This record gives sequence, C-alpha cells and structure tokens, in this order.
Amino acid sequence: MRIYILLIQFIAFILLLTNNNLFAQDFALLGKVYGRDTGLIILRYNNEKDVSISDTAILNNGHFYFSGRINGVTFVSLRGYKHYINGNDVNYTNFFIDSGNQFIYLKERDYENALIDGCKTQQEFNSILHSMNLLKLKYSLKRDSLNSIKTYIKEYNIAEEKIQNLRKEIQHEDSLRLDIQKTFIRNYSASLVSAYFLGFIKLDIDTLEHYYNLLDKSIQSHPWGMAINQSILKRKQLVIGKKAPNIEFIDLHGKKRALENFKGKVVLLDFWASWCIPCRKGTPFLKEIYNKYHIKGFEIIAIADDDKTTVAWKNAIIKDKTEAWYHVLRGLKFLSNGNVDKSVCINDIYGVSVLPTKILIDKNGKIIYKHEGDNDELLSKQLVELFGF
Repeated sequence: MRIYILLIQFIAFILLLTNNNLFAQDFALLGKVYGRDTGLIILRYNNEKDVSISDTAILNNGHFYFSGRINGVTFVSLRGYKHYINGNDVNYTNFFIDSGNQFIYLKERDYENALIDGCKTQQEFNSILHSMNLLKLKYSLKRDSLNSIKTYIKEYNIAEEKIQNLRKEIQHEDSLRLDIQKTFIRNYSASLVSAYFLGFIKLDIDTLEHYYNLLDKSIQSHPWGMAINQSILKRKQLVIGKKAPNIEFIDLHGKKRALENFKGKVVLLDFWASWCIPCRKGTPFLKEIYNKYHIKGFEIIAIADDDKTTVAWKNAIIKDKTEAWYHVLRGLKFLSNGNVDKSVCINDIYGVSVLPTKILIDKNGKIIYKHEGDNDELLSKQLVELFGF
C-alpha cells in the first residue's frame, strides 16, 4: 500500500515538472488600425510565468496579429507610434484579454476609443467606462455653460445665484463618478474590473475594507485583490497616533539617512513629483512653514516619484529653490526583466497612491497628520498647535 502511494506521488511530481504551466492559456489578438497601413505596433503583457513581455507586430494594410500564453484574464497595453496631444499619448491604450480569440479595431491618434470584442471582462470594463464617459461629457458641457455665463454676466445681467448653482452641480461630478464605480463593484463582485477600480478610487479605510469584503474570493486571491488587502493592512498601521515606519534612504547629496535619526524633531514627509502641477504649486507654502519652524526643530523630507527621471527631479529642486530641506527618490528598483521591485519603495511603505500627500510626524515619531491633496490651512493649524505660534 505504501509503495502504491509513493508511486502516485512520484507520477504527480513528474506531471508537475512536465507541465508547470498547467493553468496557462493561449490567446490571440487580431486587430486593425484605421489611418495607418504600415509600421510597428507593440503589445505589452505578463505571460503565464508572470514575466513582462513586449511583443512587436508589423502592420500589413493596417492589420496585425499577436498570440501568446497567459494565466487567465490579463490587463495589457497596446502602443503605436507615440503622438502626444495635451500631454497624452493618443496612440496608447489599456484593456483586458483572456484565452481564445479577441479582436480590436483602432483609429490612428485615437487608441483610447478602440472597439474591443471577445473578452467578457473587457465588455464589463467598457460598460463602466461608457457610464463614466457620459458623465464626463455631461459635466464638460456644464463647465462650458459656466464659462459662457461668466463671459456675458454683465451684458445680460445674469444673477450670480445661477452661477453658484451651476458651480455646485459641477462639484458633484466626482461623487457621481464614485457612485458609478461603487455600484459596479456591488453588481460585479466576481469581475476583475471591480478590483481594477477599487485599487484606484479614493476611499477612507473603513469604506475600502467594506468594498474589498464584497469582492468574490477569486478576485480577492488575484494579485490585484491581494494588493488591495495589503494596502488596507498598511493603512491600518498608518492611522493617526501610530508610530511612523522607519525608512532608510540616500538623499540628494548621496548621504545615507534614516527617519529614526530625526527623533526629537517634527518631520513632514512630502510626497510629490517634478511633473505634478499641484505639488509644485504648493512649494511657496512649504517654504513659508520651513522658514517659520525650522529653527524650532522642523524638517521636511521630500519624497519624489521621479525614479526614472532623475534629471527632471534635480532640475525641479533647483528651479523651485527647495535645496534647504531633504530630498529623496521613492526607491523603486528596476529589474532586468522589465518588472519593478517595490520592496523598499517609500510610497508603498506609507500607502501613498495620490500626489501630493503630506504626512506629519511628531517629536516622538508618531503620525499626527495625513492628507491627500492640498490643505494648507489644516496643516498650518497642526503646526500652530505643535509649536504654539
């Protein structure tokens, strides 16, 4: 009996060795680009071994073809020749693929509005994007109306009340967009699209945990679901009153430093990027509070999202004249296979996904303030309470 069991285990082991891609599935992507007949197009995705693949196809009268192996539903990107309009590459798009045949139809310089067929998850993705695009169109028209009214307010004696009412309506756009995403998650808990949006939308920790718990177990166990869960766990450790996690970093001048060495000082962690306009607009305020409180033991550690653009990072520091405080990159490591090692990424350690984000740490190393976006008034109030002026 024991020999029989050992034989079964041996056979299972051999099968595992000879078929280590047991769950891998073949996909095919057939497409056409309208407005360009020749040239190259690039598909990027993670294959069945979770290795980043960059595959290139040659257009033949606008037609192209890709195939490969993936582990179920996979989020991919497709890029043609780079062409930027208002800062966006209009020959670039993201979408979901699955095993089997899929079809995509693109228009040159309008990849964002591609027509995609053959993947159930992408159809779900399209449904929520359609709702959000209708909302965006509706409110862009309201903003245009507001601008027109402001132009002719004096000439036609339009009441200021009408302008205020229109402004209030426009402010509801973000909450309505969030409602669309929440409704989708409730109705499609087993869709990977739910995890996609839940990984981006801005929610307080309790609401985020509530919607995570609504997800199907299969989605919770997906890498995106596990990342959301890790984010929840990290954010629970980073609530007001908790000790700030220690970070070690190499500053702008090449000196090794650690947050724990700043004990006894009040430290502001400023998460920013050279390309982040709201971040850069907040620089005068940072200078103001630094000059006011530095002599009393106040320090700023600016953590930049510029690991791939170090020249732009250094130029922004010089242009904004912020050399007085500490500067560091967030700490991404770029691997030879094209993937990213985030194990020492300061943004991940502190659960930061929105720029700008500011975290204030008191003299005892405890978090006393955290805010995503700009709120100079609230941060000023915190500093006055700490320093007494």
